[in-house]
Amino acid sequence: IKYGEKIIELIENKNVKLKFSLKYRIYENLAMAYLFEKRYKEAIKFAKKAINIKNSLLTISTFSALSILAEAYYALKDYDEALSYALEANSYVSNSISRLTYLYEILTKIYASKGDEKKAREYLMKLRQLKDILQKEKMMVT
Repeated sequence: IKYGEKIIELIENKNVKLKFSLKYRIYENLAMAYLFEKRYKEAIKFAKKAINIKNSLLTISTFSALSILAEAYYALKDYDEALSYALEANSYVSNSISRLTYLYEILTKIYASKGDEKKAREYLMKLRQLKDILQKEKMMVT
C-alpha cells in the first residue's frame, strides 16, 4: 500500500502521464489492497477513481472495480450502495462463469442483509444451479 500511495502521489500531484490502462490498474490494485486490509473507505475512493476511467478499458477491469465497491460498501453495512454497484457489475459479467458465481454470492449476501429473503433465496438458487453445472462439467472432463 505504501508504494501504491507514492505512485498515486506522483500521478496526481506531479502530473506524471500514464496510459489509462496502467493508471486504472494502479487504482484498482490499491483499492483491492485497501479492501484486504479492511480499510473500506480508502478502497471505495480508489475503486471510484478506477471506474472514472473505465470507458477506455476492458469489461473485466470494470467488473473488478464495481465488485470492489460492492464488497466495500457491504462491509460498511451500506447495503443500498453495495446492491447498486453489484447490479451495475452484472452488466459486465458476459460469459464468465467465475464472475457470475462471484456476483451471485455477493448479491445473496446483500439481499439477506437487507432482509429481502425472497431475492436472497433467488440468487442462492441461481448460485447452486451454477455450481451444479460446473460440477457436472468437471465430472465429464475427468
